[in-house]
Amino acid sequence: MNVFAWSYKDMRGLNHNIASHKIPLYSGVEPKKPKLRRMRLDMLLKAKEVATTQLESSFI
Repeated sequence: MNVFAWSYKDMRGLNHNIASHKIPLYSGVEPKKPKLRRMRLDMLLKAKEVATTQLESSFI
């Protein structure tokens, strides 16, 4: 038996009301854009890989 879910489809019966996050925003307020920060290349590639995996599996 596999105990890890490698994609969103592997988590059958997951209630979206429990597992979703919302960010409350004020209407009419522009969000602030922070300055870009430099990152080590190895960390940048790993972060990009993780983000891509989460996007493909519909986690984010």
